[in-house]
Amino acid sequence: MKNKVNSLDELIHLADVGEKVSCPSVTYFKKSVSADTMMQSSARCLVKMIRKGIYHNGGMAMPEANDYLELAKAKMLSTGMTKVEMADKIGISRVAIYKFFKSDNVGTKTLDGYLKALGIVIRHE
Repeated sequence: MKNKVNSLDELIHLADVGEKVSCPSVTYFKKSVSADTMMQSSARCLVKMIRKGIYHNGGMAMPEANDYLELAKAKMLSTGMTKVEMADKIGISRVAIYKFFKSDNVGTKTLDGYLKALGIVIRHE
């Protein structure tokens, strides 16, 4: 069963885990290649290929819950804001933001609230 890749984030994850992907509309990628190889294409080409259809055979396209938390933390840190600035923007104490980044068990509602306050979207379709 082939699963369609729905976002660039999902393709990046597939490259991280070494998954093979194919894109029937592009001659070079009709046969399965590593997602990492496909990621070497330009951003413009990747967006076009995702729209036309990139497929993988893996059963799970997005990370497990703990990997999802790590992905969310990485996206938060990639904003360029300090943890103190994040805490201020989210509306929590500095202690709470440091506890959040040290924790490996965060409630979904809490995580979603933090991401929403920072304007971060992680697609999981």
